Amino acid sequence: MDNPLNAMLFAEDLMEFVLERYGVIWDENKTGVRRFRNRIQKHFFKPDIGNAVFAMIAENVEAIAGSYMELNRKGINCIDDFRYEASITTIFYLKYGYNHKNYLNLCALFAGVTYYCFKNGDNSTFARNVATASTQLLAYVVNFSIYTCNFYPEESWFDLLITARIIGRKIENGLFYTISDDDDDEGIILPYFILLNEL
Repeated sequence: MDNPLNAMLFAEDLMEFVLERYGVIWDENKTGVRRFRNRIQKHFFKPDIGNAVFAMIAENVEAIAGSYMELNRKGINCIDDFRYEASITTIFYLKYGYNHKNYLNLCALFAGVTYYCFKNGDNSTFARNVATASTQLLAYVVNFSIYTCNFYPEESWFDLLITARIIGRKIENGLFYTISDDDDDEGIILPYFILLNEL
């Protein structure tokens, strides 16, 4: 029954890593699943994944800043409203199914928006709650996708790591960060928080 804990630990470690790269300390060890780290046997977060997500944020700073500003324009200042917006964004973005590239995009979006909440001096409780809500949603998506849709979940975690490494290297080399030459897109389009009038 450790699968949900593995996913939650992964998401919390990812968020903490990315925020630390920005100089933000998000320490939820007293309330998050990380307080049980010693009891969780497998830790799937790797710094390569965090570095790739950090690089994806830098590559898509305009989209992330736009999403943050859109949330502000809508007056999103309580965590329930943020969860709703994040859930709707996730549903629409993954409407054709899960893949590692799209999942890492969501990680970049949510970690980037969380960073903007801390950076722009939003209520510190709200910023911490955005980080927590984001990790919960990311954990749910990866838990459902890896543990319920795959016969070999550890291979899928490894594939996620490889995908992150490929993206990180392509960004580092100034290339579009598609996974293969067969991809139809020229790069990854980061999801925006959905504008209600666009539905």
